[in-house]
Amino acid sequence: MKPPAGSPLEVIDRATFDVRRRFSEAPASDARLRATQAPGNRRLLLIHRLLADAMPAGDGPVSMLELGVGHGELVRPMAELLPRAQWTAVEHPRRRYLGSAEYRRMLEEARCRVVAASLTSLPLPLADASFDLVTFSEVLEHLPSTAVFPLLVEVRRLLRPGGRMVITSPNLLALQYRLLLLLGRSPFDLPVETDFAPETFGHIRLYAAAEIEKLGRRAGWQVEKVHHQTWMLGHYGFEQPGLRWAERILWFLDRTVGSLHAELRDAWAMVLRRPRRDDA
Repeated sequence: MKPPAGSPLEVIDRATFDVRRRFSEAPASDARLRATQAPGNRRLLLIHRLLADAMPAGDGPVSMLELGVGHGELVRPMAELLPRAQWTAVEHPRRRYLGSAEYRRMLEEARCRVVAASLTSLPLPLADASFDLVTFSEVLEHLPSTAVFPLLVEVRRLLRPGGRMVITSPNLLALQYRLLLLLGRSPFDLPVETDFAPETFGHIRLYAAAEIEKLGRRAGWQVEKVHHQTWMLGHYGFEQPGLRWAERILWFLDRTVGSLHAELRDAWAMVLRRPRRDDA
């Protein structure tokens, strides 16, 4: 296989820009797409590092599962950066782009088959112990809270013993959410369906990493790594010229406070491992 053309960040930037330009539900200029994709690219760079560290030894294919593939902004660059990866992607059956031949072709080029299924309707139509690695990135916060624990149990079923799941999500304890509350604004979206995808929701519940650590252990997982990092700030519309000052202030506060208390950074990533023996 050909080596990646460029650094991991260059590969991610190029691939996510292509995906967003082709499949985003909210069309925008190329300049705005590039400005708003930077936070997500920081997240993908961390995910790439975590996945690369977790890849099984050897040269053979690695069976990987993406929960909530969306437009393919994760699997598209990872197909180039992780050439051993063979992806299966789960996406809600009501997502409109699932019917697009161009979308299906893009996923096929990324060595990814898509399964139309809801993460709240379990069990998922996938075999026991059929995956080495799972990614669950920026989806947790869109699910009803009562669906999270059953899903953690379900994913454990799908992973081979010793397999790992990488989770990322906005951080409930983040500084900017505390500021929003002080200003009388909620950090949560209303629990109503999105206009562009029936039966799907915005950010209806945020979590502190410690909450998911506890749920994960209760579902039978081992917690291997927890990272707190900043990548969400660019999603608040501060990239608009008249609000750049607000973005700079938030970045300064996030980095200053986050350097003292990492748990106050605006997002977290976690690696959970299925024990090799169920009684471990």
